[in-house]
This record gives sequence, structure tokens and C-alpha cells, in this order.
Amino acid sequence: MNGMNGVEIPRLWKAPEVAEATTEPLWRIYQLAREGHLPVVRLGRSMRFDPRAVSAWLAAGGTASDGGG
Repeated sequence: MNGMNGVEIPRLWKAPEVAEATTEPLWRIYQLAREGHLPVVRLGRSMRFDPRAVSAWLAAGGTASDGGG
């Protein structure tokens, strides 16, 4: 998606999309984001996730079953 001035703006995922992509329970996605383990973009009270950041996090060893899931 292109924003103003031709800047590329990625489509951000909602937590259920991250849960589906990682096969983790939804509660665990929220927990990881709240604890600062999973990269999150906050829009007011809403949490959104850049799919590229989620992929990089997983590739760096941030696993879904980080002790709870």
C-alpha cells in the first residue's frame, strides 16, 4: 500500500492473524506483546503487528512456545 509521498505502508495484522500465522493461542499473542517480547504497533488501545517484524522475531528465535503456549 502506498501512502503519502509514495512511502510504502505495510498492511498491519491484528492479533488473531498473528495467532493463526504462528499457531499460538490468541491470549499468548497478547501476553507476548504486552511483555515486550513480540514487536507491536500501538494505535491508541489497539495492537497491530507488522508481519515482517513478526517473521523477523520468529527467525531470531522468538518462538511461540516461549514458556506458555
